[in-house]
Amino acid sequence: MAPETRTERFAIPMPVPGLPVRPDMPQIVWYSSRAAAPPAVLEATVGVMTVVRSPLAAPEICLLDVANTGNGGTAGTIRRTVGSEAYLVGIVDDEGSRGMLSALIDSGLDDAVFIGDEDGLRAALARGRRVLADRKVSYAHRQRQDLEREYLQACIDNLPTPIFFKNGRGVYVGCNTAFEAFIGRPSEEIIGRTVWEIAPPELAAAYEEADRALIERGGVQVYEGQVCRDAELRRDVSFHKAVIVDGQGGVRGIAGAMLDITDRKMLERDLKRAAERDPLTDLYNRRKFFDYASALTPATPEAFAPTSIAVMDIDHFKAINDGCGHAVGDEVLRRVAAEMKAAFEDIGIVARAGGEEFYALLPGLSPAAASAHLESLRQNIAEINIDADGTPIGVTISIGVAGFDPQREAPSEGLKRADLALYRAKNAGRNQLMRAA
Repeated sequence: MAPETRTERFAIPMPVPGLPVRPDMPQIVWYSSRAAAPPAVLEATVGVMTVVRSPLAAPEICLLDVANTGNGGTAGTIRRTVGSEAYLVGIVDDEGSRGMLSALIDSGLDDAVFIGDEDGLRAALARGRRVLADRKVSYAHRQRQDLEREYLQACIDNLPTPIFFKNGRGVYVGCNTAFEAFIGRPSEEIIGRTVWEIAPPELAAAYEEADRALIERGGVQVYEGQVCRDAELRRDVSFHKAVIVDGQGGVRGIAGAMLDITDRKMLERDLKRAAERDPLTDLYNRRKFFDYASALTPATPEAFAPTSIAVMDIDHFKAINDGCGHAVGDEVLRRVAAEMKAAFEDIGIVARAGGEEFYALLPGLSPAAASAHLESLRQNIAEINIDADGTPIGVTISIGVAGFDPQREAPSEGLKRADLALYRAKNAGRNQLMRAA
C-alpha cells in the first residue's frame, strides 16, 4: 500500500529567517517556483508533505523543484529565506549527469537527487533527518550554554566587585558592569582586546607579566597594583586572579577580580607619614632619624664614604616663645624648618629632635665639606625676619658638626660629639658653627 499523502497549497507568513524549527512548522515541504505539483513518485516515496507557493521560513526539510531550465539559480534565494537550519534537497526531474548534482550542492543546496532515484531520495531524507537531529541537539546545547552564560552574567553584574575574564592569549572575553564602571569603558571596548589596548603601557606590561607568571605557575595569584580610570586618575587595587582549566587540565584562561584599596593605601601613607614626620614642621622626627642613621652600614668598610652628623639649635627660642607667644614661636620653627628642608634636599636628612633642636646627617660629606654647607644654611636663616604684631623678630641658629663612622659607632655617639661642639658655639656667643675636635 502506498504511504498516505497530503498536498495543500498555501502561503504561510514567514518568521525571521534562521530561527530554529518550531513545532508548528511542517516536517517536509515541496516548493516549486513554476508552481509544479510534486510528482506522484515523490509523494509515494516521501509520504506526508506540505506544498507551498512561496518559500517557507524554517521548515525542517525543503524539497526544491530544480528543473534544467535554470531554476537551480533560486537556491541562494531559498537559503536566505529558510535560513541555515533547514535542509535543502534539490529534486532534478531529468536524468542528467552526476556533475549536475554536485553543481547544485555547490550552489547552496545540502543535497540533490534525480526524481526517479527512489533509493537516493530515501537516503537524502535519512541524511537530512540525521543532520536536523544533530542540529537540534546542538541547538539545545547552545541554548543551555546561552542560558547559563546569561545567568552567570546576571549574577556577576549584580556584584559590586569588578570581575573580568581573559582567554589563554590574554584577550578579554568577559567582564561585569562593575569592571566597566571602574575602568571607565563599556564592554564593547573591552571584550576582544588585550591590556595593551585599554591600559597605559607601563601598567599593561605589569599586567601581562603577572598573567604570564600565573599561567606558568597555575593556582591563585594575589598582588597589589594600579588601574588607570582615565589619563589623570589612578586607583590602587588588589588583584585576585585564578587560572581557568578545562576537563583535561589545560589552561583556558584567567578569571580575576579587583578590590579597590585606594582609601586603605592613602590611610597607610598618612599613618606612615604621621609615624615618621613632625606635624608642625613636616621634617622627619627623632625616630625616623635614628632609623635612617642606623641603616647606613654598607656591605664592606671600603665601600663607605665619609659621613658627618650635626646638631642645630635655634638661639633664644624660649625668649621668643615667652615674649611673643607660641604662635610666633611656631612660625619661627616652620620658617627655620623650610630652610633646612631646602638645604638638605637630595644630600642628607634633617629631623626635628624636639623643641627647638634639630639633627642632620650628611652621608658622603666629610666634616669640613659638611661645615661649609651648614655655614651657608646658618647665614640664610640669619636673614629670616618674623613679624610679631608689627615688630620684626630675627632668628639665628647655632650648629655643632662631627664626623660619624657607622661602621664603628652608634648614631648617638656621633651626636654626643656634635652636641659638645654645639655647646661651644653657644658659649662663644651663638649664631655660630663649631666643629668637633
